[in-house]
Amino acid sequence: MSATTPAVAPDVHPAAGRRVPPSSRAHLVLRLVLLVALAAGAVQSATQPAQRTADQLAAALAAGEVATLTIERPTVPTGGELGVAWTGDGRPGRATYRYDSMSDTPVDEGRRLLAAAAASPRDVEVRQVEELASASSPTWQLYLALGVLVALPLTLFAGPEPRLATRWAWFWLVVHAWPAALAYVALEPTPVWDRRGLAAPERRLTAGWAFLIGLLVGPPLLRALTGA
Repeated sequence: MSATTPAVAPDVHPAAGRRVPPSSRAHLVLRLVLLVALAAGAVQSATQPAQRTADQLAAALAAGEVATLTIERPTVPTGGELGVAWTGDGRPGRATYRYDSMSDTPVDEGRRLLAAAAASPRDVEVRQVEELASASSPTWQLYLALGVLVALPLTLFAGPEPRLATRWAWFWLVVHAWPAALAYVALEPTPVWDRRGLAAPERRLTAGWAFLIGLLVGPPLLRALTGA
C-alpha cells in the first residue's frame, strides 16, 4: 500500500457464532448522535410539503380534499412562476403556476385555481399573499446534514466490522435509500441498546445483493418519504 492510499478497515467476515462485541463508548456516542440526526432528517422529509403541479391542486380542489389555500398574487406587473401552498386531506402541498402580466398575451393560471377553490364542494379558506414563506431548510440543518455526510462514511469504513451485512452492502443500501443509514447506525455492529455482544450470523448480506435490493426498494421508499 502506498503512503498516499487511505487506510480502510478490512472487510473480514466474523466467524459464524463468534461473539461480536458491542461498540466502544466513543463509537456508541457517535452512533447515537448520528441516529438522532438521521431520525430528525427523516421526520423533516416526511413532514415537508410535497411538490405537486397546479393540475394536481385543481383536481384536489374538485375532489374536496383541500381545506386551506395560500396563493401568491402580485400587486405589480410581473411574469414567471408563482407559488401556491395548501393543506387538507393528507400531506400539505406546494406548486407553481404561470403568471405573466407584462406580455401582449397575459397569462394567469391563478384565476383557474381560485375559481376551482370557489367551486370546491368543501369550504376552502383562501389567502392571497405577495410571497409565500420560504420552504428551504434553515442554515443549521444544512450544517447538520454536512456533518452526517462526513461522519457516516467514516463510521462505515473505519469503524468496527458490521455484523449483518458487509461494509459495501451497507454502502449500496445507503446510496440508493439514505434512510437505510438509520438501520446501519442502530444495528451495527450490535444494536445500540446491546452492551454484551451478539453471535455473528452464518451469512451476511453482500454488496451485489444489496445493490439490487437498493435499486428496487430505494426509489419507491424515497418517493413515499418525500411524498413525490
